[in-house]
Amino acid sequence: MTDLFRQKHTIAVFETQTKAGSQIVQVALAKGHKVHALVADGATLAAEWKSHKHFSATAGKLTDADVVAGLLTGADVAVIAGGSEDPSGVARAIGAVTRAVNAGKAASLKHIYLVSSAGAGANAGMFARAMNGDLINAERAVASLAEKHTNIKFTVFRPPTLIDTDKSNDVFVFDELAQKSLPTVSNQVSYGGLADAVLEIVETQPRFVNKTAGINSKTTLVARVDSRTELWKTFVKHSGKIIVGSALVIAGLAFLAKKRS
Repeated sequence: MTDLFRQKHTIAVFETQTKAGSQIVQVALAKGHKVHALVADGATLAAEWKSHKHFSATAGKLTDADVVAGLLTGADVAVIAGGSEDPSGVARAIGAVTRAVNAGKAASLKHIYLVSSAGAGANAGMFARAMNGDLINAERAVASLAEKHTNIKFTVFRPPTLIDTDKSNDVFVFDELAQKSLPTVSNQVSYGGLADAVLEIVETQPRFVNKTAGINSKTTLVARVDSRTELWKTFVKHSGKIIVGSALVIAGLAFLAKKRS
């Protein structure tokens, strides 16, 4: 089915400062959807966005309930696009959307699409899941919201390593629970390929209602991605939280030991 005959949506996009969010805005506009984007600073918007008749921007913070309510006004779709680029931002965004829905400030909202990461999946290693705690919590939060408000559906996307490249990427989407094994894949997806996949499901959503969708590709975009290097980068990025958390655990254990003695 061509874009011409597909239903057009009004999409509220969170995390537009990320590469994934920026690509999703660009692809959504190219496909004829209306986009409401939450931005930190309207002055930094791409020129082609500002001049697009289907684009509007709201400058503000997730902690401002009026800003979030305004962004969601008239939107039937919300996309939270941070993924592994901004895990804590994803958690804050789903929290803000949840508060708006609970307050009755998102009457038109029908579907939430959350970009997470393969590292948040049940089959990811313990270290990877520890590094993606914010995304795991965000996934649980969006599922709980849809369970409480049955008029709202959700889809979680778990892409593998995202590559910043203009190379074409034969991305495919699959049901993680139903498809236990995959053909040979590269575990590399371009940001553009991710955006194409997300918008494809937005337009043809029945297969992935209230489900987790895996995303992958058979195309190798870069010669080699060292998973250990990627995990180390993630560790460094979140090391402050890990150190504080470890210190609290050690202090707690020491307190219990002292109390028992």
